[in-house]
Amino acid sequence: MAKKAFAIILTMILLCSGLADCSVSKTTIKISASPRKYSLMMSSVQGIKLSITNPIEDEDIVYVWKTTDGSFILGAGYDNVTEYTADSVLWSCLLSDTDNTAGEITKISVIAKNGKTGKEIAAASISIKQEDLFYIVHK
Repeated sequence: MAKKAFAIILTMILLCSGLADCSVSKTTIKISASPRKYSLMMSSVQGIKLSITNPIEDEDIVYVWKTTDGSFILGAGYDNVTEYTADSVLWSCLLSDTDNTAGEITKISVIAKNGKTGKEIAAASISIKQEDLFYIVHK
């Protein structure tokens, strides 16, 4: 019995030492949004700023943002970009690919990747729902 238990333990150690990825990722990231309620009538506000509230402390981490509708504002202009790599982004309903109607939901996701290996470390997402003239952030 002791030999069998020893063999099982030794096999597990060997597998976890490099032959298999036995690590369980507990890294999480969260998205903050400001403002949480946005309308095109808010002339001094270009869009909803989305950022990581708990960034991963690793210089090799790259954040890749994606949106199902609307676009990310880059620099001084509006570009119809639905995927962007940055620590934070500015989302706008302008340059939308579809005519949004009340109740439409846009999903925005961010994936933290190791920039050298491309391995996904963590992910988070939020939803933005159009209600009348407003876009409201939901978790």
